[in-house]
Amino acid sequence: MNRSLSWVFAVGYVLVHYLWPIRHGEGDIMSMDPIPRIFFMTSFVWMSAHVWVAWRMYGPPKLRVKTLKDFYVLDASLVLLVTTPIFSIPALGASPLLMIIAWPPLAAHLALNVWFLCGRARTPLFRTTPFRIGMVGLWMAWVAGAAIRSFPHV
Repeated sequence: MNRSLSWVFAVGYVLVHYLWPIRHGEGDIMSMDPIPRIFFMTSFVWMSAHVWVAWRMYGPPKLRVKTLKDFYVLDASLVLLVTTPIFSIPALGASPLLMIIAWPPLAAHLALNVWFLCGRARTPLFRTTPFRIGMVGLWMAWVAGAAIRSFPHV
């Protein structure tokens, strides 16, 4: 269930930024249209639960990263502790420098989501490295478009 919900929210984040003209740092969550407001409020609760599930499955994050899974769990925590506050607090989201700091943990996490999803596929072609790299590239291009649309005015 955790993986399924993660895809609903990952695609939802991108779609919200494509469908509504939301720029970080402009207004607050209560001034948004109802659909993005409810989505973002719900997603914060879900993201906290998502990290808790990851910690239960893989253990708490390790600062000495030895495997890709170790990095994945550490990165999930960084998304919750670094990216989410910067994206959620308008005064922080208005800073291009802080937004640049917030995006790498999220981008890495989103890329790894696609990488692992392809690795779990039943079709052997989907598990190949070239296919996985291609899918990560397509997903990251779509996410980058949303990021550019939501970047604060400089």
